Amino acid sequence: MFFHIGENAYLNEKDIIMILDLKSLKDSKENENFFKRVKDEYELVYHDGSYENHKTAIIVFENDKKKIHFTSISSSTLLKRVNKIDDLCVTSKK
Repeated sequence: MFFHIGENAYLNEKDIIMILDLKSLKDSKENENFFKRVKDEYELVYHDGSYENHKTAIIVFENDKKKIHFTSISSSTLLKRVNKIDDLCVTSKK
């Protein structure tokens, strides 16, 4: 299933590796160091304007490429969307 991450961008739920709250990354030195290493290895994709407005980083592996999508939509909202999709999938399988 696909879900909306801002502007006209959608991601396949199956491609998602991790959803990160950018504010919480700054609170942990280990997380911040991990993210700095990952950013060098992945293609960076920005949605919803400038970097300063972004709240969430979504690490994905799509079409044999490693990418990080940045969006101004909060990580909690994105997780609710993913959980809603999971609930729909479970309900439709019954």
